Amino acid sequence: MWDAQQFYRAVQQQAGLPSWEDAVRATQETLHSLKYVLPLDVILTMQAQLPAELAALLDGGSGAIDPLVDREVFVGPLMNVLDTEAAMDDSLGGLDLVSVYAGDDATRRVQAVFAVLKQALDPHTVDAIEASLPGEVGHWFREAQV
Repeated sequence: MWDAQQFYRAVQQQAGLPSWEDAVRATQETLHSLKYVLPLDVILTMQAQLPAELAALLDGGSGAIDPLVDREVFVGPLMNVLDTEAAMDDSLGGLDLVSVYAGDDATRRVQAVFAVLKQALDPHTVDAIEASLPGEVGHWFREAQV
């Protein structure tokens, strides 16, 4: 079994993150989001295979899959802690400030955590996660390179 420090180091390396704190935040926020989109049996299996510090981050999920969780909702907690750059967008009929940069960075970080999870968990659990993830989030998981 991996220890938490090893997991965070692997996320930092996988995502090319400049700091340890960035890897910890990416891991925490990704696991936080996962607990709302995975069935309880998958969460419990993951918790049994992850270090206690990481397993605890999956506590509190209802085990009922939230059908409203999509790409934006999933990365939302992570985007809240990222630095963003504003850009002007007129797609809604007026000039609005948007932060498109953060979404790409958040996706890269989520995929890094997914890649490390694929290494840390047994193949059956990885398959169960992949089968349970909604839409684009499932695609990110499948595409995460080990």
